[in-house]
Amino acid sequence: LHDALPIYFEEGVSVFCSGGARPPVPQMTAFIDEHREMYGVEPICRTLQFAPSTYDDRRAVARDPDRASARARSDAALSIKIDAAWDANRKLYGARKIWHVLRRQGEDAARCTVERLMCRLGIRGGAGARR
Repeated sequence: LHDALPIYFEEGVSVFCSGGARPPVPQMTAFIDEHREMYGVEPICRTLQFAPSTYDDRRAVARDPDRASARARSDAALSIKIDAAWDANRKLYGARKIWHVLRRQGEDAARCTVERLMCRLGIRGGAGARR
C-alpha cells in the first residue's frame, strides 16, 4: 500500500494536520472512506496503524445514531440548546451566562460541559465593553 499511495507516505509529507501524536478519529475515518474502494479498509488501517474496529464502530454510529454513547447523544442535544441560547442572546454570552440561561430553562448541565461544547461549536462570548 505504501507504493500505491506514494504521495501520502513520502518522508516528511503529512496528509493530516499537525496538533498531536495522531490525527483525530473523524479525520482518519474520512480518509479511509475516500480510499476504501481502491485499497480496502484492512490494508489502509494496517498502514495507518488504526484499529479497524474503531472504523467499524464509527460507521455503525453514522448509520444508526442510537448506537452512540450516552455522552455523545446528550452532547448533541445540549449543543443544539447552547447554540439556540447563544443566538437568542445576540451571540454575546459566554459559557458562564449560557450556563445560567440553560439552568433557567430547566436544563441541568455542568458549566464545564457548556464550556467544552461551546469550544467544540466554535462559539464564544463577545468582548467586554472598552472604556
